Amino acid sequence: REYILSMKIRIAINLCSLLTIVFLILKLCGVINWSWWWVLSPAWIPIALVIILLIIKGILNAKVCRY
Repeated sequence: REYILSMKIRIAINLCSLLTIVFLILKLCGVINWSWWWVLSPAWIPIALVIILLIIKGILNAKVCRY
């Protein structure tokens, strides 16, 4: 079961990396006229989600420790 979860995480990371490379190439070739924030979004959105989840986990753990 842990192996399957690990594979799903790897696939998601590889997909984000692939999208980042594709968007970057399209931007540099002038095919898309997106902001650099959106071109690089497949790289920073997963990082932002992990940070948000860690903050939520920290808040929930702090509430449990109080009681």
